[in-house]
Amino acid sequence: MEMVDKATEKRWKRKMGRFLWVWRLYSPWFLLVYYWFWRTLFRFCQWGGVRRRTPVLAGCMALFFLYFLLFLWEKHLYRRNSRADVIKKAEIEGNTLCLSDGTRIDLRQVRKVRRKEEQVWIFLKEHRFLWLDMTEWPEKKQDLLRLKLTQRGLLAGQFWKVPVAVCLAVVTLLGCAGVVWTATPYNGKLSWKLDEWRYPEKWQQP
Repeated sequence: MEMVDKATEKRWKRKMGRFLWVWRLYSPWFLLVYYWFWRTLFRFCQWGGVRRRTPVLAGCMALFFLYFLLFLWEKHLYRRNSRADVIKKAEIEGNTLCLSDGTRIDLRQVRKVRRKEEQVWIFLKEHRFLWLDMTEWPEKKQDLLRLKLTQRGLLAGQFWKVPVAVCLAVVTLLGCAGVVWTATPYNGKLSWKLDEWRYPEKWQQP
């Protein structure tokens, strides 16, 4: 088996980690917790309520931390079970992808796929990751692989990422704007606390 040069390995790890993070970040479950976190934080800054809202915020932060740990563990598994190389030669036999080193990949084991022009990134079951570079492939073979993936609905199954990404951006913008609004004078509990911290002499008992 040929050795993988350091530059290719580094590029492979960076691309795999990025796609895996985006896959986890754009989860509807993550969006739900993320929304609840900003909703609770806004109400906390506007009306207070330490006893009622602090546990909710702490719970959301704990879930975010566990989610990040899950991402790190899954990335470790993909690195351990995959060869950090860009595959440029392969053959397609039925539903099997045959690599130049003799490895046979059952396309029915594919979990997620990302594609951009001649580049295809595949997440397999058992935590394996493939990066296919089809630049040197004949057009007929490229179309065949795209057809195999499309028939299984893998390429079409990425549509949900756009609305989730938009929702994440909207929740972030509205949440930040809401917290800043509560920090302006007379708009929320946070503004009074900030005024108390900045001008303690105003709040001292005579």
